This record gives sequence, structure tokens and C-alpha cells, in this order.
Amino acid sequence: GTSVFGGDVVISGTLHGGSPLTIGSDILPSADDTHDIGSATAAWQDLFLEGDFTFTDAGKIVTTAGDLTIEAEAADAKVVIKGDNESGIAIHLDGNADAASEVQIDAGILDIDVTAAATIDAVGIALGAGSGELDLTTTGLMDINSAALDIAASGAITIDGTSTFSVDAVGSSNITTNGALTLSGSIGLNIAAYSGEIDVTATQGN
Repeated sequence: GTSVFGGDVVISGTLHGGSPLTIGSDILPSADDTHDIGSATAAWQDLFLEGDFTFTDAGKIVTTAGDLTIEAEAADAKVVIKGDNESGIAIHLDGNADAASEVQIDAGILDIDVTAAATIDAVGIALGAGSGELDLTTTGLMDINSAALDIAASGAITIDGTSTFSVDAVGSSNITTNGALTLSGSIGLNIAAYSGEIDVTATQGN
């Protein structure tokens, strides 16, 4: 039957229920930031929620065994990770610092938009497009600073600019091709050596 209690009910032992326990009100602890739901040796299995999951203080989501997966299972749904630090680090992805550790992003299209500078610091950077096309586009200045820069392609390499194109080097520079090398300018072509010499050598033909 139904039992109605008008005061407090104190249970010092274990409360057993033979069927699902239905509660028609909020569940509040007797003291703030004191009691847990479950423990390391007595864990609840699945948690079903509808609404928000809110930390009232700094916290973390941790798995002590196996992978941690955050997934939006609904059709055409997305996972949104948002930070709110306006003058510092808002989102930090921290993988193992070991050199063999990886952070992988798998996607059909990867779109990264920034309103300020984008910086990637690494011992080496490899950009590959597989059998597709790798397109680096900017409306401002694209600056690549490196101790050495190696651009290799099994096909053609094309550099198009609506304004000037400049390659500056402190030491000796080489442009080598196994086929024909064409330098053309619709207005003019200027090749200059300020303090050295210009050496144009052809092993076959003129």
C-alpha cells in the first residue's frame, strides 16, 4: 500500500527495493559538496539524463579503465566544446607528451576558422591530401619560417599570385628540374645578383 510520513525518515542500514523506485520531487543532499552518488567499489551502471549536466565548481570527467567516448548519436547532431576565456587558453587538448603519442582528427572536411593568428609548433609538420587537393588560402600574409623547406610533388607545382612573388634566401639557392624550366613574366622578367654572379647552365640544348 501507500505510506505517508509527515516528518523525517532516518535509515541507518540498507534500503532495499523490489521494483524501480519512483521519486516525484528533487533529491538534495543534507550538506553541500559533501556526499557522493556511488563509489569506486560500488558504482552505478548507466546514467540517463534529459537536460543539462552542470558543475558548480571546477571538475573533470575521468575513466579509470578503457576509453572515454563523447558522442552525439542523434542524426545530424554535433558535439560542441566551448571555452569562455577571452584573453588566454579557452580550450586545451592535452595528449601524452611522449613523442609517440598522437592526437588524431578524422573528418570528411576539416574547417578551422580563427580571427587572429594560427600557430603550429612542432619538430616536423606533414600536410597530405592523399589523392585529393590541399588548398591553403588566406586573404592576408602567409608566412612560412623554417630551417629547411622541402616541397615535393609527383606532379606539377603551381604558384599563382595576383601581385608580386618573391623568394629570398641568405645562402646559395638552387632550382632543379628533370624537365623544362620556364620563367615568364607578362610585363618583364628580372633576375639579379647583387654581389655575385648568375650562372645559367644547360647540359643539353640551348
